[in-house]
Amino acid sequence: MREEEISEAMREEVIERPVEITFPTMLIKRKTTGIPGLDAMIQGGIPAGCCILITGDPGTGKTTFCKQFVLEGLVKGEPCIWISTNKSFEELINDFKITGVDITPFLERFFFIDCYSFRSGSMKKRERVFFVKSIADLNVLLSVFKQVLAQAGINGKGGRIIIDSFSDFISFSDEKQALSFLERVSGVIKGSNSVALIVLESGLHKKRVVTSVDYFTDGRISLAVREYKRFLRVPRLARTAHPLNWIEFKIEKGIVLKFAEAFGVK
Repeated sequence: MREEEISEAMREEVIERPVEITFPTMLIKRKTTGIPGLDAMIQGGIPAGCCILITGDPGTGKTTFCKQFVLEGLVKGEPCIWISTNKSFEELINDFKITGVDITPFLERFFFIDCYSFRSGSMKKRERVFFVKSIADLNVLLSVFKQVLAQAGINGKGGRIIIDSFSDFISFSDEKQALSFLERVSGVIKGSNSVALIVLESGLHKKRVVTSVDYFTDGRISLAVREYKRFLRVPRLARTAHPLNWIEFKIEKGIVLKFAEAFGVK
């Protein structure tokens, strides 16, 4: 049974067994997620210098999660880099607008690495948009990423980074090459004191590959849809005390956790 599958017993844990949780103060720099309820669960945010897997089936809200995380950073004045294998820059900007968010006022600190548009040959030049002409050439991607990281002024100061989706790197290149890339890019991200969200599609990869991806990252946030309801769980997160419950959430303009219902908070 996949991790994202919520059994009847798990559902009872979410709804019928409120858990009393405490959040000790820790001297760790964190980045807030911008998702109501989640930051309270994870001691104020994701620790700086961490690479976090965002897993789930298609349509569970992974990209929505990433957009909220990036928007939170842009509003706070943080530089953000989005590495995309499935959308062009214009498509992503439109996706933001569909949910009522216009990030165009923040584009001076938003950097986009396009690993998608080479398929159609439509690579429109735009400031702070960088194209990679082969999704399988991860050495070139790593080189471009380092250049963008420096141009964004993130080195050592910290920023926010999205890789959506790492599943495409596994599928279109050699698995060993993809894992080697993850090991190297995670080292660069940690050295820059940034937080990266790395999207991984559930059910597409062999267990040993997923375990290896887990090994090179610092935490995982899982999303699932069961019986017309959406759920989120944090199985692991470095340097953070957090509950393991599946928490129901809804998507309006973004993800909102039903935190009070899950933990009996008034």
